[in-house]
Amino acid sequence: MKNFSNTLRGSTILALLATLILSWPFLGERPHTSANACWTNYLIECFDSVATAWPWQRPTGRAWRVNPPIQQLTWGIQDRVYSVGLESYCGDDDDQACWCLGGPRTEDPDFDLYPANLNTYVTYGPLNTTTSQYGRVRFVLYLENALDIGDSIFWGADSVFSLGTSPTHVWVDSSIKMETSNGWVIIDMDLADLNRMNGAGFDGDSVSALGRPAVYVFWWFKANNNTQRGVGSFIDDVIIALDDGSLDCRGGSIQTRNLDSVSMPENIVVGDSILAMYTWNVCDGGAPMYPPFHVQFLVDDEVVSDSVVSDILPGVSQSWWSPPLVFETEGTHVLTVNVDPLNEVAEGNENNNVANLNISVLAFNDPPVFTWLSPGPLAPGGDTLFAYGEGLLRWECYDPDDDASISIYYDTDNQGCTGPFVPGGNTLVEHDGVDSLLWTVTSFVPGSIRWPYAIVQDGQNFLCQYADFPMQAMSTGTGEDVFVPVTFHLNQNFPNPFNPSTDIQFGITKPGATTLRVFDLLGREIRTLIDNDLTPGIYHAHFDAGADLASGVYLYRLDAPEGTLQGKMILMK
Repeated sequence: MKNFSNTLRGSTILALLATLILSWPFLGERPHTSANACWTNYLIECFDSVATAWPWQRPTGRAWRVNPPIQQLTWGIQDRVYSVGLESYCGDDDDQACWCLGGPRTEDPDFDLYPANLNTYVTYGPLNTTTSQYGRVRFVLYLENALDIGDSIFWGADSVFSLGTSPTHVWVDSSIKMETSNGWVIIDMDLADLNRMNGAGFDGDSVSALGRPAVYVFWWFKANNNTQRGVGSFIDDVIIALDDGSLDCRGGSIQTRNLDSVSMPENIVVGDSILAMYTWNVCDGGAPMYPPFHVQFLVDDEVVSDSVVSDILPGVSQSWWSPPLVFETEGTHVLTVNVDPLNEVAEGNENNNVANLNISVLAFNDPPVFTWLSPGPLAPGGDTLFAYGEGLLRWECYDPDDDASISIYYDTDNQGCTGPFVPGGNTLVEHDGVDSLLWTVTSFVPGSIRWPYAIVQDGQNFLCQYADFPMQAMSTGTGEDVFVPVTFHLNQNFPNPFNPSTDIQFGITKPGATTLRVFDLLGREIRTLIDNDLTPGIYHAHFDAGADLASGVYLYRLDAPEGTLQGKMILMK
């Protein structure tokens, strides 16, 4: 591969890909029904019915059978049952359930007694489990009150839908045959691990209901002949799922991240270092763990890593991070991750394991440099920057690629880079030199403060630069609107070092006699730049060293009604 950095080569890649990090932001369980393979739900029975359920009804249009016959009013759909159920499928507001034990002598059979010697059951089927390697039945069981100690509830599977009174071919998963606390209990039945029943007990032989053309799931109630009586109980939210043993690695998406692995790059430029993150999902099923398989990572169709991953748990989202990627040329590059490219995992869907991401890599663009200058030359007549409602903003901007645009705004503070345009300050062209803009400052409330700031940007760079001279709106005695400094200040001269001239900016907030003078290090006055009665405002002075001053350090000092400020400047010839 010609365009990709050797950063991808070597042991770092092998180590990172071998571990295939299960990254914390992307872990999480997946619903069983979201996969194309693994668990396949053959039945989700919530026993909700559009018809009135009282007194008894079969679940219409579904393969449920009851014994004794429905005329005995022992089985059916009962409403007004307070199910909490399996909320991920049936919700917590279903108001019907199946298998009410007791006779409907009232409209609340959960309080009706069932007779002695009751032997009754309900079955669902047939299920074709010929190709199934795993089978699961999940349901909730409700006991309104404790069972009589001599009565039993069994659940399991059978090869016929009619169990009979003394079956010898019934395969039982489990049972309750004791006094039991009332309430809802979630139960899972494994169809591959049942026990053969002889008469009323188990013989201990293990039997599987899988690999058969017809299997019926059952719930069976048997009461003894004593005088003790129990009350109603219910089953609800039945979910029957089969798994043919195939798996499914479902390809996800590739995303780019900065090296902090959290933030996303706005642009990718030649020479930048980024990470690629890939997520994929493996479906949930009966298998406890996926077999080992390969994962390939390609850049521009060239395989840069091929690693074996293992210990992948079903039903869990997986994440993988690349080593740092550095692109050496601009243009479009293609990242590809191929999960299980050799088909080592017998999947139910082999066509969803590849993810691609096209990324645009830009040529390097040197950032522009922006500098605010002192606000402008002395205004005639008043030596103030802002007079007669207008002011001059000055700056320098240099951009080696000559594609920067400049917009000038003003703000009520110097944070956030939010505020309206200075009139005429939108998308100005950068000229690699000094630029200025006349700012009309009428209509500001007296006493309000404004900060000029510039937004400078090109195709890759963005800069927000506040000026260092906040201004305060004032109204003169003649009704003219002016801006004055917020603070008494003396700025560093610019440029510095200089040869032979430089500019000095300062601001005063009180009117009065003001001087700006230049001294050498021995305290001798070299030049007086300003000596005048000034009104509040920002001022600009120009100092030209001429040919007679030697290179060295000089002092400049501002004396004003507020006090004295001093700075150093360097003349370098």
